[in-house]
Amino acid sequence: MSKVKTEWDLKKYYYDSLQDERIEEGIKSDLSDLELFVDKYKGNIAALNDEDFLTYMNDSETLLKNLTKVHYFYSYLNTLDTQDQEVIKKSGELSNIWADASQKLLFIDEEYKNIGYSKFIERSEMEMFSDYKNALFNSADNLKYILTEGQENNLIEMGKVISIFDDMYTELTNSFDFVIDGEPKTKSEVYAMRMSKDESEREKATNALLDKYGEHQIVLGNLYKSVCKENVASVNIRKMEGVMSSRNISEEMDNDVVNTLLDSVKAKYSLYHAHLKNKARIMGKDKLEMHDVFAPIESKAKSDFSFEEGYEFYMDKIKGFDQEFYEYSQKIFEDGRVSVFPKKGKMGGAYASYNKDKESFVMLNHVPDFNSIMTLAHELGHAIHGWYSQEQKGSVYHSPLSLAETASIFNETFVFEEMLKGLPEEDVEFYIMKNLDDIFSTMFRQVMYVDFERECHTRTLNGEELSYEDFNAIWLEKTKEYYGESVNVTDNAKYGWSVIPHIFHTPFYCYSYSFGNILSFNLYKMYKDADNKEEFIEMYKSILKAGGSKRPKDLLIEKGIDITSVDFYNKAFEVVEAFIEQVGTQRV
Repeated sequence: MSKVKTEWDLKKYYYDSLQDERIEEGIKSDLSDLELFVDKYKGNIAALNDEDFLTYMNDSETLLKNLTKVHYFYSYLNTLDTQDQEVIKKSGELSNIWADASQKLLFIDEEYKNIGYSKFIERSEMEMFSDYKNALFNSADNLKYILTEGQENNLIEMGKVISIFDDMYTELTNSFDFVIDGEPKTKSEVYAMRMSKDESEREKATNALLDKYGEHQIVLGNLYKSVCKENVASVNIRKMEGVMSSRNISEEMDNDVVNTLLDSVKAKYSLYHAHLKNKARIMGKDKLEMHDVFAPIESKAKSDFSFEEGYEFYMDKIKGFDQEFYEYSQKIFEDGRVSVFPKKGKMGGAYASYNKDKESFVMLNHVPDFNSIMTLAHELGHAIHGWYSQEQKGSVYHSPLSLAETASIFNETFVFEEMLKGLPEEDVEFYIMKNLDDIFSTMFRQVMYVDFERECHTRTLNGEELSYEDFNAIWLEKTKEYYGESVNVTDNAKYGWSVIPHIFHTPFYCYSYSFGNILSFNLYKMYKDADNKEEFIEMYKSILKAGGSKRPKDLLIEKGIDITSVDFYNKAFEVVEAFIEQVGTQRV
């Protein structure tokens, strides 16, 4: 195949360097436009008639676009080198500019309160506001939590301080050196080693990861305590219903739906216990060790894939699903919008980044294993979702995180299922076991994370002063519940909470992975059962194109998917159970 671009071409889409004159010019232009916007609308929004209010909403769409562009540029540079002090400094300066700009817009919240809930709901039902329907509904929904302009201003000022702790976690943990047998390893390499065929290598990697974070528990514990206290302060000040209220509101998910999700998954931990027992049996062990949890089973099936192999494999499979998906996946590489390989200083993990009127960018840390193919499918799914959503207005462009995982996990599920076709039975077992590891990581482990968070935040809300030792004890209890009797849980497992960046950066975010998996299994089952595959694909694309224009429950019920129904969850668990049973009938 022709050589695939594996690095971002930031100059093509952003700026030549940090010193590019267009950066300062763009920021100045935005701040000037902001002043004109404030002069035009401050004190006047509540009195606007419907036509003028629509103009106001359209004007809002154009605000701070250069600032957003600069933010993405700095963010991408930071991704490529998290230790670049000049980028860190510039990002801090931009954060202050953004905070100051946000303060000048605080009058909007106060005037929204004067408009009132009923008027927002009325406008959300009017045809002239159809492009903004869900934005207006969300504004109405948020009114009861909006504080006075002065209070909101104070919270923004406090946010400047709190953001330092967030940056500290990223900078500290990305500076960690993981030394194994005298050789430094990146976090991505350590994660890959945890899935090695060599048990000694898995054990060294698992301990290197946990022990390194264990060395910094005092700092990490205080950083996480600040996360809990910031959230609790917001809950108290805004008089919210509970510690997860802010996340559920941003996800546009009813509290009872989220509780049903969490309770349903926890009630099915027994499925994971059954999977672990299968793995122990296949590995010839009575009980797994911590370092065996992600271990591949012995097989002659191919498990090492170069990037080129993984790319061709994905492209071949996705072309069989839909031509548009294929062409977009091809284009994002051709345009230099995928960073593929790990290197020292580069952010760990993987992500896709997209915004209104911005091209999607994907960050990977490819290592030669099967999981990297699934990660490629996952992140390109996100990028495709961002591309389809471009037809929406900026204020309803982003789907809530509860829907943001839809395309990514569907992509994974489709590619995996296609791969199984025609494989020998022993290879099928190998790949199903690997896929089950991933399913439990995304559908079940993420709920365990949220269960941990919920207890830490709730105990903080109730007045407890938690230390890192408390976090360790809570995490160990949740870990043992999750693994059941099938794993020997080591003492250093208690540090596991501090390895998870999501609980620091985006509290309670992780349930979106679980919901996304459950939704994707429902969608994939619909796809397999559909007599007319093209008709299903068009329906599926309509979900992606909707972005955040409709609340998840409303959007999905239109497609025949009821997320309040027990059947919704059971259908997903049936898929998992079928995989477990398929493996359980072999090697008996």
